[in-house]
Formats: sequence, structure tokens, C-alpha cells
Amino acid sequence: MCGRYTLSVPPQELLTLFSLHELPTLIPRYNIAPTQQIPIVRCINEQGSPQNQLHQVRWGLIPAWSQSGGDGKPLINARSETIGEKPSFREGYQKRRCLVPASGFYEWERSGTQKQPYYVGLTKWRTFAMAGIWEQWRSPTGEIVQSGCILTTEANPVLKPFHHRMPVILSPEDYTTWLAGNVSEISSLLKPFPAAEMQAVAVSTYVNSTRNDDPTCIKPAPIQQKLF
Repeated sequence: MCGRYTLSVPPQELLTLFSLHELPTLIPRYNIAPTQQIPIVRCINEQGSPQNQLHQVRWGLIPAWSQSGGDGKPLINARSETIGEKPSFREGYQKRRCLVPASGFYEWERSGTQKQPYYVGLTKWRTFAMAGIWEQWRSPTGEIVQSGCILTTEANPVLKPFHHRMPVILSPEDYTTWLAGNVSEISSLLKPFPAAEMQAVAVSTYVNSTRNDDPTCIKPAPIQQKLF
């Protein structure tokens, strides 16, 4: 799964990697948590010309038909195997897909009552994109809330020690297909990322608190590191 992640790269890198129309204004984030605002990239057709644009949405999808407006447990992840069937995610999967830029994400390894956090990243790219979908919900008073969630798939060998699920990570050559392709074209993208191109490093329990959002979160723990 993906319940906490980071995005801490220069805006120029995001501009280039995601073919954005304009330079984004973002601050480095080291502990992004559910219900917070997150940046997503989506393809907007303006005057007949498709453009990739960065938007801020709530992490925790609110279906357009929701009566509660996202009260209760937020829908931060969607299983890729059933996303086309579930009412909460089906229309977003068909019509409102997005890229969720990230530098890495966190998982926790359980040992008895203890939970050791690990920072998971890619060995090849400093920045990558997780597959996502977004929705727009209107409250009874007319307030518009845009929200999104991250797709998950079966865990690869790097993630299996922590969890049976992992986020769907897309290769750059597949970004356009994910944003603008039809359902038959994108189904092959919903698979585990190659384990040989990922690593997990133990970090301090400092990251456990969502109040902490600084580079200390990703600093290797002062214990023997475990690298998968």
C-alpha cells in the first residue's frame, strides 16, 4: 500500500519529467499524509490542445455521489485488480486518471509490538510517478472539493517483508498512456515495479509522527540498515 510518502525535488525537475505547462510552486515535503493536499499531474484539454498541469487535491478520494463528503476512513488507495468494478473508483479510472509525483514512500516492518519504518525509493530515478485517479465532489452548500487516491498492486520482493501491497509505479514512457489512453491500453501498466530497481533503508521512528515533515524523516536510522 502507500500511506505516507515524500516529494522533495526541484520544481524544474518536475517541469521536465512531467512535461508541465508552467513551473510549479512547491516546497519540499518529507512526510505527506492522508487527508493533506497533494500535487497531482493531469492532462487538461484546453482549446483543443492537451496540456499536463499540476493541481493540488485532497489525498483521500471522495466519490462524486458521496453524501458524507469523505467522513470516516479516507480512500487513500485503490486496488488495481478491482478498480474498474468498484463504484467508488470506476468512473475515475475510466475518465480521471492522474500521476502522483513522489521521491519515495514509507513502509513499516512489524516485529512483535515494534514497528521499524523504512524509506523506499528507486535506484534509477530520483523522482517517479505513482498511478492515481481523482474526483470532484460538490457539498450540499456548493463547496467544490477535488480529491485523489493512489493505485496499488501486489508487492514485489522488496516490499513483501513489510506489506502484501505496493503502489503502482509507472515508467516515464508510460505517463502519456496512463493519462490519456483507454482502459484496454492501460491495464498492462498495473503491475509491480521491478524489485531490482528499488531499495528500502531503515529510518528513524521520527517519521511516525505526521507533525514531523523535514529531512530528518529520511535520514538513515542509527541501527544496522536493512537493504533489500
